[in-house]
Amino acid sequence: MSLFRLLITLFIFSFSSIAQSESQEEYRIEVIVFEQLEIIGNEKLEPVDLNLIDLNTIALLVKPDIVLNEKIILQSFDFDDTDLMIDKLIIDKNKNKEIQTSDRPASGKKINESKWYERQQNLNQLNNIYRRLDRRKEYKILHKLSWLQPALEKNDSPFVHEIFDDNGFLIRL
Repeated sequence: MSLFRLLITLFIFSFSSIAQSESQEEYRIEVIVFEQLEIIGNEKLEPVDLNLIDLNTIALLVKPDIVLNEKIILQSFDFDDTDLMIDKLIIDKNKNKEIQTSDRPASGKKINESKWYERQQNLNQLNNIYRRLDRRKEYKILHKLSWLQPALEKNDSPFVHEIFDDNGFLIRL
């Protein structure tokens, strides 16, 4: 049954990979893994053990929680008036430099590499399909996720390895 789930995942996965322009250096991957509860046909699928040691694999990263350092925040309110004046002079001086250097036009969208391979739960392109599958009784949603990935050559791209409950997937794009 896990091979069937993998095939369904790949189908949905390819559905989300809408044609991207060649100038784009990253793309968003969206995956929905679901089980079809009604058995159609007589195909019997068996689990397969994979040797992940020889493969270039990457596990999706968990987004770190944002934590406030209350001690440092409270210390930031303890300042001397003279320090404030010096800081203002430095800020004004830096603003003048920024105005001179910011006359150049922006060279397009800046890519945030720290977001690559970071696990996210929200879906953009597949959200409508996810809601439809979730409402239907003949399907059971097992997992959904998305992530940003750099546009690499197929041989340079790592396999993305994700395990959830008793299932998982291994895919390279």
